[in-house]
Amino acid sequence: MKSSNKSIINLIIDIILFFLMFVITGIGFLIKYILVPGFKRNELYGKDVELYFWGLDRHYWGTIHLTFAFMFLFLLLIHIILHWNMIQCIYKRMIPHKTLRISLAIFLIVTSAIIGIGPLFIKPVLSNAVVHHHPYNRNKKGKYLDNAVIMNPLPTSSNDLIRENINGNQSKKKRIPHNQTKNRLAGQHKNHSYKDIEIYGSMSLSDVSKKYGLSVTELATAINVPKESAHERLGRLKKQYRFQMNSLRRFIYSQTKR
Repeated sequence: MKSSNKSIINLIIDIILFFLMFVITGIGFLIKYILVPGFKRNELYGKDVELYFWGLDRHYWGTIHLTFAFMFLFLLLIHIILHWNMIQCIYKRMIPHKTLRISLAIFLIVTSAIIGIGPLFIKPVLSNAVVHHHPYNRNKKGKYLDNAVIMNPLPTSSNDLIRENINGNQSKKKRIPHNQTKNRLAGQHKNHSYKDIEIYGSMSLSDVSKKYGLSVTELATAINVPKESAHERLGRLKKQYRFQMNSLRRFIYSQTKR
């Protein structure tokens, strides 16, 4: 390859790498601060709201982010290959001792491989608070939690102690007359509606089926989606088939109130 052509190729690659660097950074900001995850989205915008940019949610943008990262890595490798002779000369000058030079090179390669590929083999760590308090995690028992490490589990003795304290505090409260208790329960039942049905965009039809004891086929028919989409997130199905979450809630309510 002629020196002039090589210089042009290097310049083009450098320009593309510079552009990709800011694209990756910008998409990272978009996913982190704009298309926020479910629990934060519910706090800011309310339940059953999906956030999109150019018609894509944060999961699709995550895929795009990873694609650009692969492109950046590929071009960076080409850049290193084109400058390999220069890199070798500078590296030998910096570290004259051959054994140390080889050892450092092996260390860098192995460390880079662990950092780049290692996350594919990592098990997620879930705290006890997340497992019990997040509504989505409460309904995912067995599917994801089997592959996770639960930290700070609450001992059985602690559960018993808390239960005894609660029961003790309740017994000390003033007893409510039976007729008042009956009226209060009647009022609570009257105020209960389909809006109390807890379903989220991050759940799938399979999750809803397990939670409320309804078949996937019934749920899919109620919102006019194929039953083969049982494991797709409701947020994505909502975007694709244009149904309303409240329609699904009304159907579940009509089936469970019997």
